[in-house]
Amino acid sequence: MDVVTILNLLFAAIMINFIYSLWGVKKFLSKFSAIEDYYSFEEFKTLARKNMYMALIQMILLITFNIVAIYGLLFSEFVTLIYVLTFDLIIFLAGYYGKFIENRIMGLEVPEKIMKEEYDRICASWKSKPFPDF
Repeated sequence: MDVVTILNLLFAAIMINFIYSLWGVKKFLSKFSAIEDYYSFEEFKTLARKNMYMALIQMILLITFNIVAIYGLLFSEFVTLIYVLTFDLIIFLAGYYGKFIENRIMGLEVPEKIMKEEYDRICASWKSKPFPDF
């Protein structure tokens, strides 16, 4: 398999992972406008766990993509800087949009005080830790 094919496959995997993750967040937001009860809270926790694992997969894919891209730039006559930068720009813009949507879910209203404290802790964990601790 040549470098261009590997880059194309990695880019496809990155975008599929991104779209699937974003789809889950949007599905949740269409179903719940706030964390009002135990059911919506448990759904939020499940979504947060899943997206944290998907973020780890995404990081592995991105690192691999960039290593292969550097290798391709150095040793392949078919990989050009414009080719790699185009993929990187698309990935960057998708990530920026994804952060916007992710921030919406982390700003939901939680009327119950105890649930709000746990919700804030989960959101902090989602933003800063690699693995769920809830």
